[in-house]
Amino acid sequence: MHAARTGAAWADCARVTIQSGPVASENVDVGIRPVQLKAGSTMVFTLRIGHRRFVLAPGINSIGRDPLSTVCISDSSVSRAHARITVEGGQARLEDLHSKNGTTVQGEVVSGVSMLRDGDQIEFGDVKSWFIVELGGEPPTTTQL
Repeated sequence: MHAARTGAAWADCARVTIQSGPVASENVDVGIRPVQLKAGSTMVFTLRIGHRRFVLAPGINSIGRDPLSTVCISDSSVSRAHARITVEGGQARLEDLHSKNGTTVQGEVVSGVSMLRDGDQIEFGDVKSWFIVELGGEPPTTTQL
């Protein structure tokens, strides 16, 4: 892979994302350590690319150059249908969809399913991103700058 980029052209990628719901369990493992949550707290999975923040919805979140992707990345090193992150049961798992330039997590090539952990650095082709688990009140429902 080439040197990773954190910025990308976003002209074709107007997206609205959906927040995750309330947490059912009080002890949740987000990969690094169990987190104590108050009843009704919200656990939000996000993907940060440059200054953009994408809230990942429960279920399948598509990542690629396709303007209909949940996370649209307009970069020539990213395939139209590059990868997917599935959010389910308080966990997130990443799969590369046989993209041309590959996907890595913490520098390791993804070949199958990779469970994501809070703070993981993910590269889609040459584009760097970070998987972040946030706790708190209601998150914004659109991408942030």
